[in-house]
Amino acid sequence: MPVDEAQSRAVFQKLSRQLSKLANKPAASNVHKFRTYSRRVEALVEALVANPKRKDKRLLKLLARLRKKAGRVRDLDVQIAALRSLKLPQEAERKSQLLRILVDERAAREQKLGKAFDQEQVSRNCCVYWRTSGLRGRGGWRGRLTNNKFLNFANGSNGVL
Repeated sequence: MPVDEAQSRAVFQKLSRQLSKLANKPAASNVHKFRTYSRRVEALVEALVANPKRKDKRLLKLLARLRKKAGRVRDLDVQIAALRSLKLPQEAERKSQLLRILVDERAAREQKLGKAFDQEQVSRNCCVYWRTSGLRGRGGWRGRLTNNKFLNFANGSNGVL
């Protein structure tokens, strides 16, 4: 199945954008979008690479690990949203107590997620993967990788992940 180079590049760029947004502000929507785009990258790599090499497996393993940690944060986001929408006037105190516990747990999970985002490891693996993978195609790309945000991360110009 032929895959458009622009579409595959867009998937990596969207993941890159979500990495920077998640690093700056780990809001519920940013966590959700990161998980979505990381699954898309994983599906793209698995669909296009018949015999995965070491770098393919390393990228997939890294994304799976980050997505799992983000999933734990996302689960708490969903629970918090469900609890906030629940109408229990007679149990307001218990609801607020449970909400505080969930928010504290989310903060702890968010901190673990932040530690998992080692700037050099994430950016270097994704950038190197894109440059050396067969996903780029044959033409049209020619050195324009410097506009890629993964290179900006690797150079340290976009803050800490």
